Amino acid sequence: GGVTHGPLREKIFKLKFSKKMRQGAIFSAFSRRLKDGEVKIIDNFKITEPRTKLVSELAERFSDKKTSMLIIPNTGDSSIYQASRNVQGVKSIDPRSLNTYDILRYKNIVLEKGAIEKIDKHYNAVK
Repeated sequence: GGVTHGPLREKIFKLKFSKKMRQGAIFSAFSRRLKDGEVKIIDNFKITEPRTKLVSELAERFSDKKTSMLIIPNTGDSSIYQASRNVQGVKSIDPRSLNTYDILRYKNIVLEKGAIEKIDKHYNAVK
């Protein structure tokens, strides 16, 4: 027979992390990538229209074809998000929604200069 009043739901394996802990993990991963020379900073991406060809050329310029790349543009430039959707191994993410998983998963990180200021402002990095 079955259990009459057994558990109704499966166990939820969700972990909660504090903001300071998440911020420390993000900056630790960033500093490791910077130390290894895998972070590149650009003044401007100059992608005005959402064309996949432009992002693939950018990916070839900053990494080999076999390695993956994370693009962090300045906020307000939505064309790069649309252009990078169809390029394999390339992901673009808003600087305000960074996570440790993406920083560790992608081999090369390309930052726009304005995105650094947004990261500092959003995560209160400058003390």
